[in-house]
Amino acid sequence: MHIDKQELIQSLIAELQQSLLNAVQAAKDAHDLATHDQSKAETQYDTVAIEAAYLAEGQSKRVEGFKQAIADWKMLKEKSLNGEAVVNVGSLVCVENEQEQVLYYLLGNEAGGLKLQFDDKCVTVISVLSPIGKALLGKEIDDEVQFKVGNETRLIAILEIH
Repeated sequence: MHIDKQELIQSLIAELQQSLLNAVQAAKDAHDLATHDQSKAETQYDTVAIEAAYLAEGQSKRVEGFKQAIADWKMLKEKSLNGEAVVNVGSLVCVENEQEQVLYYLLGNEAGGLKLQFDDKCVTVISVLSPIGKALLGKEIDDEVQFKVGNETRLIAILEIH
């Protein structure tokens, strides 16, 4: 695997920062809608202002989530070392699945499910709270790892850890 993990994490942080900017704008728009004169209730059944307030609150929580994810990945980037022997938070793991496909996972606390195109490879960010994340923690190269997705059991083999 020839992926520079530091550059990969920096790319992830840049993507999260763009998502943060989008979320900040969405939160501002939702707040503006909630406080706009047109949103004031005209009858007891008019819920536009209430719905807009809920939307604004949800968007504000998204903003905080992105801020936390960025801070967490910046910390992991600083302490991240290549050549790790055991999978832990911040590890870049190359695995092979039962169909002999080679897959790349970046294990973290935040931003699970995000996919990054990097050096002609697709890297999936996985959370330590996900079934595969839990199964990978503490494993070593050549270990076979089983995990469940729904009712289906899957098997992967660890090829490399960085």
